Amino acid sequence: DYVMRSSPRRVVILVDEADLLTDRCPQLSGIFRLCRDQDLAKFVFLGFTGLKKAVNNLSTSVLANFAQVLRLGGLSLAECGALIVQPMLELGIRFVNVDDVVRTLYEQSGASPSRIQLLCHFMVESLSSRMPRVVGREQALEAIRNPDVRKFLNDWYFESTKPLGRWLAALGARHLPCAEDDLIEQATRGFHEMAGLDVKAEIQDLITANILDYLQDGRLDITFPAMRDIACPPGSAKEAIGELRHQAREFRRRMST
Repeated sequence: DYVMRSSPRRVVILVDEADLLTDRCPQLSGIFRLCRDQDLAKFVFLGFTGLKKAVNNLSTSVLANFAQVLRLGGLSLAECGALIVQPMLELGIRFVNVDDVVRTLYEQSGASPSRIQLLCHFMVESLSSRMPRVVGREQALEAIRNPDVRKFLNDWYFESTKPLGRWLAALGARHLPCAEDDLIEQATRGFHEMAGLDVKAEIQDLITANILDYLQDGRLDITFPAMRDIACPPGSAKEAIGELRHQAREFRRRMST
């Protein structure tokens, strides 16, 4: 009603968690399409792999031919600093070498705004009983090692991936950085059980979910250091490969049944 009758100008509507649109309220996307076609509103959808697939599914998705994909990148070092420094100063927190703190959080977060905020939250929490309220590089590293932070990241990882994606991320944790084709070859030639699975598409889903990303030289890598620890199977190298082999056989068994 607002868009059709009350708005004095064309509006932009941001829809977060838009992955849920196709399953929970497909009729709503029809209203969105009508508003867009009549030039009443512009829509920005935010989501992960489900949204990407819905936009590209030309046969059944209500979002097909509606939007174009724009993958969001991480923050720059300067943008990361803007997200960290001023809010902490306003909380009365001082820095020991502010550039070191910003760079450490930038590298440990993979330049993700949500992860930067997560780390800053735990840094501030850790200062609640300390006087004076001062942070340096060590406090930034303590934040990424915090068990609650690791649990949050681990839960996010499992919510953002499927079993095959986690298998590929585990393999990547041992071999990346490398060219995307090299990772595909490691998966399909090193584990014959993976033949016939769309490994390339799964890698792209991991990139969309911000588990993997491309480096400036074009190679593929894990997005941030803690992700490598989370994705990598526990145990020795031999035990990790054995676990990957076991999982690959399970994928093959499910395919055959």
